[in-house]
Amino acid sequence: MSEDLKTIKELADELSVTKQNIQYHYQRLPKELQLKSSNGSNLINSKAEKIILGKVESSSKSNTKDQQISSKDQQIEKLTNLLDQ
Repeated sequence: MSEDLKTIKELADELSVTKQNIQYHYQRLPKELQLKSSNGSNLINSKAEKIILGKVESSSKSNTKDQQISSKDQQIEKLTNLLDQ
């Protein structure tokens, strides 16, 4: 096999996300991209990895925006409390 195959755990560790997150996106791939090893492990080829990477990145961008909004809300609340004193 000249193709670089990874397990779900390897890809999750590489992207610093949970295995469940990778598994979720893996299960939604077309069946022809879902590969199994001889011992039954799910394998991810480079094409599937690119698809999963795009999904993980898009969800992490929205999480970052939510965190920024939450942080700004806390700052506004602190400033409001200071003005009320």
